[in-house]
Amino acid sequence: MAWLLRADGQMELVILMEDVGGQIAQLKERVGGVLEVVRPLGLPRTQAMIIDENGLAKGKPPNVHATALYWHGTAEEDIEAPITGDVVIVNTTLDLDNIGDGEETWY
Repeated sequence: MAWLLRADGQMELVILMEDVGGQIAQLKERVGGVLEVVRPLGLPRTQAMIIDENGLAKGKPPNVHATALYWHGTAEEDIEAPITGDVVIVNTTLDLDNIGDGEETWY
């Protein structure tokens, strides 16, 4: 189970398939791009955010709620770039090593 957090502020529950290949396909469909796994400070350590790695370059709209989670506790003047487009919040019990380029970043 995961949560889709749309750029327009809407949330939707996502029931993920059991197999990793099916999960990756579902995440790509929801996020719409190259998957990147990030671990925002505004989420528990047991959760991660799946974003479009190239969302900003593609001109996707800012996702205000995802950006707030990502930069939680950071001074406004230190915020570098917003999270853009739709994102999926997942439990880290998923096989995150098979998502994106294999580089996880903790923020």
